[in-house]
Amino acid sequence: MAASPKNNAALSQLGNLYQYLVVLKLCLESAPGSIINLEQLGDITTSSGYQYEVKHHDNQTHILNDTHIDFWKTLKNWVDNFELLQSFSNLVLLTSSIVKENSLLGQWHSLSISERHCRLKLQADLVLANRNAFKTITPLVRSIYSFDSEYTEDKLKNILSRLVIKHSSDRAIEMYNGLIAHNALMAVPIKSRANMVRSLLGMIAVKGITGTSTWDIERDEIQHHVISQTAMINKGGRIYYPDLENAECNEDILRHRCIEEIRSIPYEKQILSAAQDYYYYTLTVSITAEDDPYILNDFLRIEKGIGADLNLEKTECCLTLASTPINDGALITATKKFFIKAVKSIPSSDPDGSAEAKKFNRGMIHSYVNTSDFRWRITQVDLDDQ
Repeated sequence: MAASPKNNAALSQLGNLYQYLVVLKLCLESAPGSIINLEQLGDITTSSGYQYEVKHHDNQTHILNDTHIDFWKTLKNWVDNFELLQSFSNLVLLTSSIVKENSLLGQWHSLSISERHCRLKLQADLVLANRNAFKTITPLVRSIYSFDSEYTEDKLKNILSRLVIKHSSDRAIEMYNGLIAHNALMAVPIKSRANMVRSLLGMIAVKGITGTSTWDIERDEIQHHVISQTAMINKGGRIYYPDLENAECNEDILRHRCIEEIRSIPYEKQILSAAQDYYYYTLTVSITAEDDPYILNDFLRIEKGIGADLNLEKTECCLTLASTPINDGALITATKKFFIKAVKSIPSSDPDGSAEAKKFNRGMIHSYVNTSDFRWRITQVDLDDQ
């Protein structure tokens, strides 16, 4: 059997997703009123005076050595943005990589400012003297040590005095699992904590898309979301993920039975919204029930209940029609009315009636249709059977 290909695109995106995990952790552990910003002055900045550059490597044995591009590229970014970063007391390189104790980076926090500067200069001289061996970082090192009247050696020393190396940080999966078990979520029912984390991560991502100028995440906003969602769960509701209004589903969704049934009404105007609702529902269920078969069984049980109600509604509609003169046009009109009524009247398990909850529940109807022999189209045969 051929070896599974490495999904390089997925791995590259993991670095971006890792930022969301770090931001969420910082928010959960920040003081009231704190604000976390993404991508304005670097990867992450906080209102408490920290600026983070985040580097993730999925390989748990990955080593950040003294000539690694992660370090020198980060330092170059801080040099280039010196004026903008003057107000930050800590410039943090946060990385999942490990460092060796006897390396410069491994001893960094035990060194004085002058020792950091001297030893880093020795490392820079080594790189510049062996440019063929260090082709990737040579331009970075050369730029960092190209002083002039505007950028002085004292400015570099100032950066080095604030530079913090937080190595051996949890990798993405470890941080994700740690967030699920975080003390800040202790009031959330155990079975709902993974959903809570996913909902918060979705909230962070959507704010980056909808933000007009800044990508700010407020600690109090996160806290309010946790409290309100926990209250909803305790009332019997469910957590839903923030939704994108114009989310696109793939062509495969449009070939599912539930969509073909809408085409058979025929009701072309309803196909796109139905496909998006169904896609949202199936995506949410696949994530939510990924590691919990009990949750999946719960969804299937609810689907069957909805299906029973749907069949009763169709029967009621047929009984009403059976007493009146019928033609094909009347049957199509009646079917469209039945479809709209069924999609609109499904009860929401969310006490607040959020748009996400309604979208989820509409998708549940289509999921039932997709796996059953239910037909939307009302025919003369249906009327005769009454």
